[in-house]
Amino acid sequence: MGCSSCLTFCVSGVGIILSILAIIFGLLQVISTSKMNDFDIKDAQIDIITSYVSIAFSGVILIVFIIVTCISCFNNRVIKMIIAILVVIVGVLCVGGVICFGGVGYKNMYKSSFEELWNKVQNIIMSYAFEQYYSCCGYNKVTKVCGCYLNENYTTDECNTTCYDRIIKPLGIFFFLSSGVYIFITITAVILTILLLISVFCHRAKGYYNQL
Repeated sequence: MGCSSCLTFCVSGVGIILSILAIIFGLLQVISTSKMNDFDIKDAQIDIITSYVSIAFSGVILIVFIIVTCISCFNNRVIKMIIAILVVIVGVLCVGGVICFGGVGYKNMYKSSFEELWNKVQNIIMSYAFEQYYSCCGYNKVTKVCGCYLNENYTTDECNTTCYDRIIKPLGIFFFLSSGVYIFITITAVILTILLLISVFCHRAKGYYNQL
C-alpha cells in the first residue's frame, strides 16, 4: 500500500466515524421531534422531515466512505477517478447540509421565533402539544403540554419556557451539532478527493516511467 493509499484509508476511516456521529445526531433529532404530536403546524413538519433527511443523507455518506476505504488498497485508476468524482459530489451536498441543518438549528435556538409560533396557536382551537395528552390551548382542564401540566396555577408563559427548554432548545442543539459534523465531513471529502487524484495521477506517471 502506497503512502497516498494509506492516507486515503485513514482519512476515509475518519469520514466513517463522522458519518456515524451524524447518524446519531439525526436519531436524537427524531427522538425530539417524536414528541411533537401536532403535525398541522408547518414548523413542526419541517423539523420532522429534516430529521429523517439528516439520517438518510448521513447513511449515504457513510456508504460512500466505506466504499472509499475498501478501494483505497487497489490501484485501479478508473475506479478511483469515479470515486473521486463521487466524493466531490458528496462534499458539495455536505455544504448544503451545513446550511440546511444550521438554519433549522438557528430557528429552534432563537427563542423569539418559537414564542411567535406559540402566540399563533394559543387560545385557539388548534393545539401545539408535545405529549400524547393534550386538548386545545384554552386549558379548560388539566392538560399535559410539553411535559408540563397546565391548570389555573400554571401560566402560559411558564409552559412557553418549559417547551423551549425541554424540546425546542435541545432539538436546535442537535441540528447545530449535525451542521458542525457536516463541516468536518466536507473538509474530509476535500482531503479525500485530493488524495484520490494524487493516487490516480501518480500511478499513471509511474506507469509511463516504467515503460521508458
